[in-house]
Amino acid sequence: MQSAEASVSAGGVKTSGHLRVSAPAGVGRRHVAALVPVFTSMHPDVSITLDLTDRVVDLVNEGFDCAVRLGELPDSSLVSVRGTPVDLDALAQHNCPPLGASSNQQRGWVF
Repeated sequence: MQSAEASVSAGGVKTSGHLRVSAPAGVGRRHVAALVPVFTSMHPDVSITLDLTDRVVDLVNEGFDCAVRLGELPDSSLVSVRGTPVDLDALAQHNCPPLGASSNQQRGWVF
């Protein structure tokens, strides 16, 4: 991973190809989809397909490159990357995205 990051940072690798992303329907429509035009303008040789579903997809067997998920990661071979904030004190300074009725979220934020 460090080698790949170093190559990209040094300008040795051009970002290109197709990216398949899965995200929950509500969060995907509201937050992930809004980032696609910005990303594709920065990386014009990358095309993106969004699969916005509340079903937990099988990344490997269904051919996804990455997924956005909310909540705890069940024990598996998947790797999660925690975002900020890292503790409750930092949360007070963090801009939490609202979860509306269209997000299919049955409850609000749980800390």
